[in-house]
Amino acid sequence: MKYKFPTSTFVLNIQGDAGVTIENQKYEVSRFYIFHGGKGSKFVIQAGESGLRLYYLMYKATLPSGGRNDLGRLMEHINPFQMNYGFTPDMPTILYEQLK
Repeated sequence: MKYKFPTSTFVLNIQGDAGVTIENQKYEVSRFYIFHGGKGSKFVIQAGESGLRLYYLMYKATLPSGGRNDLGRLMEHINPFQMNYGFTPDMPTILYEQLK
């Protein structure tokens, strides 16, 4: 499956294994693995034989108007909402319960 994130997105895999590529970065995904892709990131997933069960959490992040200028300058150089990364959380069941 190929997909382009329309906005910043977290994806939580709650069942199955897969090979995932986000903007040429490869991940081996298993149960409770989380990955993040920035808006416009290209996402390719190849599910294993048992298939996958995923939750997508799409969001739009903005800084409040009249906020801190230093945060605005930081966002110009390093925008964490556009970063692509993946990890296995320490306590995935708590996160899973919140997403449900």
